[in-house]
Amino acid sequence: MVRISFFTCLFLIALRLVIGWHFFFEGMYKVRTHNIGETETNKPFTSAGYFGSVQGPLAKKVREYVGTDDSVALAKLTLSGGPDDKPTVRMPVALAKEWDDYLKQFDKEYKLDDAGKQLANVKLDQAKQEFVLWITDEIPAQKDGKEKKKSDEPKKISKKVVTVNSTVEYEIDDKRMQRIQDYKSQLQSIVEAIEQKNPDFGKDVEKTRMPVMMAEAATMRKALMKDVDEQTDKFKQSLAKLVTDKLAGYSFGSPEDQLYVDGRVIAMLNLKPGTDNTDDALVQRMPDALAQQWEEYYAFERETGTDAQRVDPKNGDKALSDAKLRYVRYLTDRDQFTGQPKADKDVGDRLAAYRTAIAKLHEARDNFKNSPTPLNFLLVAQNTPETARLRKTFLEDIGGQTEYLKKVLGGFKDDGYKGIADTEKPKSKFLGHAWPTTRLEWMDWSVRWGLLVCGGCLLAGLFTRLAAVGCISFLIMEFLLNPSLPWLPSSPKSEGNYTFISKNAVELMALFVLMTIPTGRWFGIDSILAWLFQGKKKSQ
Repeated sequence: MVRISFFTCLFLIALRLVIGWHFFFEGMYKVRTHNIGETETNKPFTSAGYFGSVQGPLAKKVREYVGTDDSVALAKLTLSGGPDDKPTVRMPVALAKEWDDYLKQFDKEYKLDDAGKQLANVKLDQAKQEFVLWITDEIPAQKDGKEKKKSDEPKKISKKVVTVNSTVEYEIDDKRMQRIQDYKSQLQSIVEAIEQKNPDFGKDVEKTRMPVMMAEAATMRKALMKDVDEQTDKFKQSLAKLVTDKLAGYSFGSPEDQLYVDGRVIAMLNLKPGTDNTDDALVQRMPDALAQQWEEYYAFERETGTDAQRVDPKNGDKALSDAKLRYVRYLTDRDQFTGQPKADKDVGDRLAAYRTAIAKLHEARDNFKNSPTPLNFLLVAQNTPETARLRKTFLEDIGGQTEYLKKVLGGFKDDGYKGIADTEKPKSKFLGHAWPTTRLEWMDWSVRWGLLVCGGCLLAGLFTRLAAVGCISFLIMEFLLNPSLPWLPSSPKSEGNYTFISKNAVELMALFVLMTIPTGRWFGIDSILAWLFQGKKKSQ
C-alpha cells in the first residue's frame, strides 16, 4: 500500500477546491448573463462566436452540427435553381422555410378565413419574387411605360484602398450579388489560410492578418443579414395589413380622399334617433359605422390568441356594452361616469361646426370643379384648414374611445396590435431560463450548467470523481476544438504563447489525478455519504 503524507492530502484537497472554484464561477458567470438578459452592458453567453473562430480537428464537425453565423447567413443568401427559373423557385431554401413557417404561425394566431389565406399566400409569393429580384439586383419592369425612379437605381457604397503614400477613396454601385460573392471569397480565404498555408509552413503565418480577415467577414455578414432582415420585416408588415383594421378597432378606409374620410367620420358620429336616456336605450343609439367595427374587434380578440390572451365572454359582453355607453355619453355631452348632462356642450358644438365646414368645403370644391377661377380656388383653400382641424379632434376622440375599449377587454400585447405573429412558440422555462430549442442553444445550456454543477460538486466534495470526469470531458472537447498547435491561429482570448501544451492541458492532467483519488472522502460531502452507507454495511 502506498501511503501519502498529511501535506500531500492537504494540497490535493486544495487542488480540487481551486479547480472547482474555477469551473463553478465560470459557470456562474455564464448563467448570470442569461439571468440579466441582453442590455447595453450585458450579452447572454453564447458559444456561436467561439465555434466560428476555433480551427481544431473537431471544429468543422461541430460547426456543421450546431450551425454558425456564417453557415446560417450563407443558407439565407444562396439562391436555388438556375437563372432561367422563376423568382419564387430561386428563393433561398432556408429563408423560404422561415417565411413559410411564419405564415403558418400567422394563420394559426389570427385564424384567417379562406379569402384571407388566399391573399396571404399571394403576398408570400409576391414577397419571395421581390426578394429574388432584390438580391439579384434586378429592377422589376415599370408598368404603363413609366421610367425607372431614382430610388430604383443602385445605391453607392464607399471603398477605400490604402497605398504606401496615401489612401484612395472611391464609390461603386452597391450590387448585392457582388457583396455576397465578396463575402464568400473572404470566408474561402480564411479557410485556405487555416487548412493550407499554415500547415504547409508548420506555423501560424497568417497570425497578423487572420483577426483582420475574420473581422471583415463579420462586418460583411452583419451588413448582408441586416438587409435580409429588412426584407423579412417588409414581408411581415405586408401580412400585418390583413388584420390591421381588426386589431385597430376602427378604420376610415382609404385616406387619399379627405372628403371620403370626413364622410366615414360623420358616420361614426351620427347617433341613431331616440329620446329615452336610460343606459340600455343609449347603448342602442350607438352609431352603426363604429359599433360594427368594435364588435368585429371584440369577436376577433375573443376567438384568437392563446388562452391567456383571449377575452372571457362573460366579462367581454359587459365590457363592450360599457364602452358603447361611454361613447354615446360622449356624443351626447354627458358625464361618462354618472350620465348626467354637462353644462358645456363641447361635442355637440364641435360636431355642428364640423358639419358646416364639410358642407362649405364640398360647395367650394364643386364650384372650383365647375369653374376653376382664382376666387373659387381661394374659397377651397380657406375652408380646408378648418375642416382638417375639426376632423383631427374627432379622430383623436374616436381613437381614445377605441383604446378604452381595448383596455377594458384586456387586449393583445403590443406585438399583437402590429399584426406581427411570433414565428416560434412561447418557450417553456426551466430554472428561470428559456428551455433550449436549437442545437446551439442546447450546447450553450450544457456548457453553462455543466460548468456550474461540476465545479460546485468539486467545491462541496460531492460525487468528486464523477465531477472530475465531467470537467475532463469539457477540457478534452476544448482541446479538440482549439488545440495549441503551432500552425493553427492563436485564440483571440489567449493569455500566452503555447506550443502543444496550454493551461487547459495542465488543468486536464490535474483533473486526471483527482479522478483517481477520493479527496471528497477526506474533506467533503462524500465522507458523510461513505459513512452513512459503508458504515451500515460494516455494522451488518
